[in-house]
Amino acid sequence: MANFRNFKMSWRESGKKGIIILVVVCIVCFITIHTNRYELSGPTVRNVIHQAQSYLWKAGNVIHSSQSYRELVNVTEELPPKDDISPGHHRSDPDVYNDQINTEKDTNTNFNNTTEKTANEQNNTNSKKKEKQVKQDNKAQGKEKKKRMKYRDFQYQRDQLNEFNWTQAMSEKVQKELTKRAEGVEAGCKSIEVQRAPKPKVMYAVHHLVHVKEKKFMWCPIHKAASTTWAKNLIRLAGKSTLNNYQGKARSLFPPPKSTRDLHHIPKDTTWLLIVRHPLERLLSAYRDKMLRERKASDRFVRMQKHIVTAYQDPNQTTTTTTTSNNTLNANTSHVPTFTQFLLKVKDDVESMWTGRKRPINQHWSPYWLLCAPCQLHYHLIAQVETFTRDQEYLIHLFHMEDQAVNVHSHASNFDSYEGTDKATQHYFSQVPKELLNQIIQLYLPDFILFGYSPDEYLKLLPSVQSSTNVH
Repeated sequence: MANFRNFKMSWRESGKKGIIILVVVCIVCFITIHTNRYELSGPTVRNVIHQAQSYLWKAGNVIHSSQSYRELVNVTEELPPKDDISPGHHRSDPDVYNDQINTEKDTNTNFNNTTEKTANEQNNTNSKKKEKQVKQDNKAQGKEKKKRMKYRDFQYQRDQLNEFNWTQAMSEKVQKELTKRAEGVEAGCKSIEVQRAPKPKVMYAVHHLVHVKEKKFMWCPIHKAASTTWAKNLIRLAGKSTLNNYQGKARSLFPPPKSTRDLHHIPKDTTWLLIVRHPLERLLSAYRDKMLRERKASDRFVRMQKHIVTAYQDPNQTTTTTTTSNNTLNANTSHVPTFTQFLLKVKDDVESMWTGRKRPINQHWSPYWLLCAPCQLHYHLIAQVETFTRDQEYLIHLFHMEDQAVNVHSHASNFDSYEGTDKATQHYFSQVPKELLNQIIQLYLPDFILFGYSPDEYLKLLPSVQSSTNVH
C-alpha cells in the first residue's frame, strides 16, 4: 500500500511536470515556427523535449495501467531506472551524444530531401497545369479569332474596303477640318432660324448616345449616316458579332449615360463625335432602304408602306412606277409607295414637331437637331458621309482602333436598279414636286445651317416644267 501511495505521488509529480514541460515545448515550437528566432536542433530545447518525453511516458503508462494495484506495481517495476541511458540524460557520454546528434542530422536531412522532392513535384505539377491552361486558352483564342474573321468576311462581303497609307500630316489636316465643322455648329446654334426651331428633349438625345469608355469617346448614331458602318466597328471592338440590329447591339455593348446628371461625371477628355450627311440625300437613303426592301408581311415597315400608299396621293401621273432590283411595281396597285408619297409622310411627321402636335418621328428621318441635340450637347468632331472614307480613317487612328476597326462603308440602301447614288438621286428627285421639296427644305433648315449643307444641287434636279397639281 505504501508502494502504491509513493508511486501515486511520483505519478502526480511526473504528470504535472510533464504537462508543464509540454506547455513549454509547445510555446517554444510556436515561437520557433513563427519567428524563426530559435533552432530546435539546439541542445537546450532538445533536453527540454527529452525531459518532457520521459515524464509523459511515465504518466501515460500509469494512466493506461490503472485498472488494479498489481498492474500499477508491474508498471512501477517496468519503469526504467535512473541509471539507464535515456535521451538527454547522459550528455557527458560523448559517444552516446554524438550518435544521437548524427541520428537527428540524418533524420533532418531525409526530411529536407523529402520536402524538397515534394516541392519539386508540386512545382512540376503546377507547371504542367499552367502549360495545359495556356494551350487551352490559345486554342480558344484561335477558335474565337477564326470565328471573328469568318464573321468579318461575311459581314463585309458587300462592303467596299478602303486602304490608306496614313500619315501624321493627314491626321492633322483632317482634325482641323472636323474641328472647324464643330465650330460651325456652335456658330449656327446662334442663328435666328435655328433658335426658332422647337427645342429638343436633351434626355431623349442622351439615351440615344453610345459611350465607348475604353476609347474615351461619345458617339450619337444617326440612321442613314454611316451608322451601320461605325456600329459594326464598335461590335468588333467588343469582340462580339451580330447579323442585324447593329446600332442596338452597339448601344447595348456601350450603353449611354443613365441621365443628364451623369453627363457631369463624364471625363473631360472624352471626345464627342457626330457623323452626318446631306439631309436630302439621307431621306432618299431612308426611302430606298425602308420602302423598297422586300420584307415579311408582318414587318412594321410593310404596314407603314401600306399606310403611306393609302393616305397620300402622288400628284404625278397615275402611271408612275417604282423600279426595284427584282421587279417593276405599279405604285397605284402595290403597297410600295413612290418617293413623293414617302416625302409627304416625312413632311407631316416633321411638321407636327414644328406645330407642337408631337407626332412620333421615325429615327431614320428624324432631323439632326432633334435627334442628337447638337446645340445642347457640344460635339468636338463632325464627320460627314461625303468624306467618310477619309474621316473614318482618321477616327480609327485617333481612337487607336487599328487592330479592331475596318475602314469600309456599308451600303445598306441599294434595293433598286441603281448601284450608285448619283443616278438614283437624279432619278428620284426629278419626280418630286418643287413645292413639296421646298417644304421639306424649310422643315430641315436647322440641319442645313448647322452642318453647312446647301439644297441648291437638288433643286436643280427638278424639271423646268412640272404639273401644277397641288401637293396635299
